[in-house]
Amino acid sequence: MTVLSFTAKMRVGTRQRPYDRLRFTKPVFIGNTLRVRVTIKGKRNHKKPDHGMVVKALEVFNQRGEPVLACEPLLLVKRRGI
Repeated sequence: MTVLSFTAKMRVGTRQRPYDRLRFTKPVFIGNTLRVRVTIKGKRNHKKPDHGMVVKALEVFNQRGEPVLACEPLLLVKRRGI
């Protein structure tokens, strides 16, 4: 059994939220070469007026370009004063 694990370095003022729509689409094996693509999909309001949610699309591909994992991490961020 292979376990795919990844972490992200977070800046002060951000908080990682649960993953939304987490899908493992193909197995990953020892020796596979993985490539990750992260795209900012949008932003959402939060119940706290000084915070907001950033929605990302995270995709992981194997060496053949086949998607092996897809999810939408949600990131809680403090709003900047304008």
